Amino acid sequence: MGDNRATIRVLQVEDDALQHDLVQALLRHAQHARFDFEHVDRLEDALRRLTDRAFDVVLLDFSLPDGVGLEILDAVLPAAKDAAIVIHTGSDDQALGLAALNRGAQDYLVKSITDGRAMERAILYAIERKRAQAMLRRTETDLASLALIDELTGLNNRRGLFLLGEQTLKLAARNRSAAAVVFADVDGLKEINDRAGHAEGDRALVDFAGILRATFRDSDVLGRLGGDEFVAIVGGGDGAVLPERLFANLVKSREPSESSYRLSVSVGLAVFDPEHPLTLAELITHADEEMYLRKRQAGRAQWQR
Repeated sequence: MGDNRATIRVLQVEDDALQHDLVQALLRHAQHARFDFEHVDRLEDALRRLTDRAFDVVLLDFSLPDGVGLEILDAVLPAAKDAAIVIHTGSDDQALGLAALNRGAQDYLVKSITDGRAMERAILYAIERKRAQAMLRRTETDLASLALIDELTGLNNRRGLFLLGEQTLKLAARNRSAAAVVFADVDGLKEINDRAGHAEGDRALVDFAGILRATFRDSDVLGRLGGDEFVAIVGGGDGAVLPERLFANLVKSREPSESSYRLSVSVGLAVFDPEHPLTLAELITHADEEMYLRKRQAGRAQWQR
């Protein structure tokens, strides 16, 4: 019968030849995995191998010719990437073990333990613990991202808009440079929803988000304030040309499609003056007021898709 055990790639960092041979002997007949060992006896060699090759686990001694204790762990952690780190040391020091775990190691084994099954179990658990930690970090990153992103359009939501937009204004104030806030309202969204359904209304919002991306730079902050209201926060440049550029791209987007709506927007602009700086909330309010003033004077903008 073939060997169906998983292969675990181990980098053993150990300067004691007897310990090196003992560990390999203990794990040679492991029940649940085959252990493929690579051995180095210095920290500098370990860092070089971790750069060259991927390992599942680093079995790390805490007493090497070129490093001792936690300083060894601190050096290995950035290089180990996805590898679990199991400290394998002669020191049965509980405080040191806890410090190593808090620092980022997945387990702490004392060399006086010579039970092969216990060592195999510790290594496999450490690998699973490392994977679980990585998954948790990815989940936390995803949740943090979702907390700042509008689910429908993929633009910043209100929270993300203010978080990033305020940084843009702080930079403009510090550099005494120009900035602008563009407020855009998608006209007739309620009518689209009532006439064609909310799916078409959502599609109109997504379409307009795409037009915003085509109009502004990657460094500009784009967001959906809520409902049919969008905001762009732009550092530098001539703010007066922004609505014209937006309308030009809206016209350019008029290609034959199966959509049942005609997309039009109304736009207002507020310019940030570093000599008399306003808050982002105040600038958005001014841009919103200008948009409604223009809409009252000239009706809805009729740049249609």
